[in-house]
Amino acid sequence: MRLESLLSVWKVYYLFEIASVQPNKFRGVRDELGRLQAGSIVEPYFDYLDIDAFTNSPWNVLKNQPETIKGAATSLMEEIVKESFDNGFGGRIKLIAIERAKSFYTRIGFTQEEDDSRSLELTPTAAARFLERQRNRRRTPNQ
Repeated sequence: MRLESLLSVWKVYYLFEIASVQPNKFRGVRDELGRLQAGSIVEPYFDYLDIDAFTNSPWNVLKNQPETIKGAATSLMEEIVKESFDNGFGGRIKLIAIERAKSFYTRIGFTQEEDDSRSLELTPTAAARFLERQRNRRRTPNQ
């Protein structure tokens, strides 16, 4: 098993550990059969939501798996951004990203914080743009 796959399995285990003790921090996206496709640990922190862990299910990382659901992580992030707006944070979210995940976060609109190369932030403006792109994708067939 590749290191990437092992990390994904470990993150899923970590999510379940936290969710079993503090279920209010867990967020997830399930497919139509009820299988978890992406999960996260989220917590309010001062004036933003903090994402402690964010991962696809292992079968969404491995190649050629029949259970793979494309877009699960993006859908989960969309729900977390909406939650940030609903809780009065204006869409503001912070997280610490591993190198291989940075491109996912930057496509959404996260930017690197000046004081730490691993810390990323989604600003209220970027959050609003991301939600608008998601709405437009749903309006446009075959995308």
